[in-house]
Parts: sequence; structure tokens; C-alpha cells
Amino acid sequence: MVVGTNAFVATDIADNCAVVAAPAESSARILVATKHISSTRPDPRKRRFMRTLRLKETEPGTDDWLSPQDIHRSISDDSLADGPFRRRGTAEGFLSTGNVRPEATRRLVMLGGSFVESMFCPEQQRFASVVERSLPSEWSVLNGGYSGLTTLHAFTQLAAKIVPFVQREDVLLYFVPMSDSNALNSPGLYWAASKTVTPFVPLADNAAPSWDRREAVVRVLSAFLAAAEALGMRIAVVASPFRDGNFSSDTAIRTLYKEDRTRYARARARFQLLHDVARHECAQREIPFFDAQAVMGDPGLFYDQMHLNAKGQARFAEELTRFVTPLLARAVRGV
Repeated sequence: MVVGTNAFVATDIADNCAVVAAPAESSARILVATKHISSTRPDPRKRRFMRTLRLKETEPGTDDWLSPQDIHRSISDDSLADGPFRRRGTAEGFLSTGNVRPEATRRLVMLGGSFVESMFCPEQQRFASVVERSLPSEWSVLNGGYSGLTTLHAFTQLAAKIVPFVQREDVLLYFVPMSDSNALNSPGLYWAASKTVTPFVPLADNAAPSWDRREAVVRVLSAFLAAAEALGMRIAVVASPFRDGNFSSDTAIRTLYKEDRTRYARARARFQLLHDVARHECAQREIPFFDAQAVMGDPGLFYDQMHLNAKGQARFAEELTRFVTPLLARAVRGV
């Protein structure tokens, strides 16, 4: 079985199955395929059924420039810069920090959604890049942020991609993504038939588990944390912050929620649920937890509800460095 950016992992769900590999078309995906196995040449009339599980990652070798579009500006304030902003994918499928760390032997992997990705920010001003430059030279940062990533997507990545990059001497920093809120607002929860939620390509109209929102978050996040621990990873968790604006006066928030105060209140409740569950699960497992909302509550640090502006990137880099420094020191000491 092969897992990687340039290969499909194919697993037959019929009898007499075989594992095969085929080149990927664009992004890394896990492919489920059925194929008849025979001592003679396969019958070309046999139909193959294939679905993929998408790994939300920066495509290796990417090097382009992106600028905010009208849709982004409509739900942002004037602290969203014009761009363009560089996007470079490393050979391993992470977003480049723009730093050169030739002496690095240890890795701090940051995994999360678009908050971690921080696309609409200059490459070396993204907090992942700033934090990396503040660390001892033996450490490098791998930016595994990707827009729309949920904890279920992260769970898929954990085994398929992240394991080789987080060994005993490394640290995984997981940012509970606000995209989980979209999943919780869908009838199918994390398995909703929406291209921004489901891990399946093409879309799968799956029956939802009989869980309420809290149980869904608890089960999926606890499964992710348990898997990381079972795989021998040293992990810490960050509650990704959000812009907690005053609905009456915050134009960006009002536009995003179409002047509907009730919708905004429900969204805030989902965000808070994600933070509460993450805090509780980390306490139960004695996993280091950083409540970033507690230090990043100023709406002036964000250009929209979920993404930091230049001031916010600098401030968060300082706060995050304070949090990770003792964690990395313990990793070096092996405790």
C-alpha cells in the first residue's frame, strides 16, 4: 500500500482483492477501487468503482500568487491587504514558511485550517514563519494549514501523511479548526454531502451518525487525540481564536451573517462548543492546551471573523512562541 502525494492508495472491497497504485492527477488523495483479480487478462467490460479521500494540503511544487477577491472583501474590514501573496508548496505538501533552516533536525508541525494557513499575508509575516525564526536553529516549522480542514480531515492526514514528520524528537501542534463549525451546522455532521465538509470525492450522501453536536465533536476530536498518542506523537492543542465582534457595530460580522443576529449567536455557540470540548479532552488526557481566544479577543487583530491581519499575525506569533517554547524544551530533554 502506497500513501503519498504522487500516488493513489487503492483497496479492493470485493473478494480476490489487490492493492494497486496509480499516479495522482493533482492533489494527494486516497483512492478506494475495486478490481477483479484473475489468472487471465481482466475483462474490459468489468466496471470499476472509485472514490477518493482527499488530503487537504498544499500541493507539492506549487509556486503562485493569490489576491483577495470581492467575496473576501465583502466580509472583511479594511485591514485586509491587497496582495498578491505568495503560495509555495514544499516537496512534503506543506506551505513554505520562506525561511531557510539548514541546521534543523527537529520539526514543529502546525496542523489546522485556514487560520494556520494565513494565505492573505506575506509569506514571512505569517505567524508560522515568525515563530520558526524565534526558535533555536535545530527546529523547523511545517505549516500544515489548509482552508476548510476539519478534525475529520486531520484524522485522515494523521496516519496517511503526518506520522513520518512527528517522531519522538518532534512536536505536533493541532489547531482545532473553526471549519468544524460548518460540519456541526450540517445534517450529516462531519460526513455531510458538501464539498467543503466531506472527505469523500466525489461527494457522498452518507447517513449521519445519531449524535448531537457535542457528541460529534467529542467523538471525532477524542479519536484524533487518541490516534496521535497511539502513534507515539508528542502533541499539544490550540483553540483557534475568532473575531468576537459587537454585532451592532461590526460591519464585517453583520455582512457575513446577513444582518441576522440569531445566526451570529448560533455560530458563536458552536465556536465556544469546539473550544470547551477541546479544553476538556486535553485536560482528561493531560495534553498541553492553549486557549488562544483568551489572549486574542480584540476584534482589531482580525480582518474577518477567522483570519488575522498583519497586527494579529505579529501578536499571535508572540503568544504562540511563549506557549511552545517550554514544550520544545521538554521535547529536547526527552521528558
